Amino acid sequence: MSSRRGGGRPRLPRGVIDLGSDAWTPPDAVVLDTSAVVEFLLPSQRAHEHWRLFFTTCAEHSTSLIFNRLVETELYDALFNIALRERWGKGAAHGPKRYDGRTRARASRLLGVYREEWKDLLETSDTVVIEVGEVADQVPELMRRCGMRSHDAVHAATAILTETSLVATTDSGFATLPESTLQIITDPHRVGPMRRRRAQWGSRQRS
Repeated sequence: MSSRRGGGRPRLPRGVIDLGSDAWTPPDAVVLDTSAVVEFLLPSQRAHEHWRLFFTTCAEHSTSLIFNRLVETELYDALFNIALRERWGKGAAHGPKRYDGRTRARASRLLGVYREEWKDLLETSDTVVIEVGEVADQVPELMRRCGMRSHDAVHAATAILTETSLVATTDSGFATLPESTLQIITDPHRVGPMRRRRAQWGSRQRS
């Protein structure tokens, strides 16, 4: 596919790698954001196939999957909320339906199934786990400097601590970090917004 739109300049990659491109190759190491793991685990997610291929390819090439322990807590919360939305629709995750016994039973089953799949992924991959306490001191500075949310800052700090220049994510919040600090690998649905976010943030920093 052409990188030009309407005859204009080629779109700059801005340190954002497209999983849908034939050009990407499995890295030696990558930091995992929770959003990428959710897309991989749940077939109902729109980019599931891209992320399934990503994790399968990483396992085949012995890529080191680096993640903060926070990923597991966030993953369980995300799965629980998805079960609520499937049963009651958007917004249910933060309403009274969260405490409905039937909904909690469905969420518990979902948690059980995908916790096992997460464990299977870890057992078949080369993994490095970083504890939250190892990066906590860096989080406030990343929030101040880049406007990151606290949990995103934890994952970004994990990348900085381990000297890993690549994060797998669907969250555009990581695009506020300069590409010289962190490259992003994401699915084709998010590449455009990621690149625009990084360009906009870079312009603000220069002004």
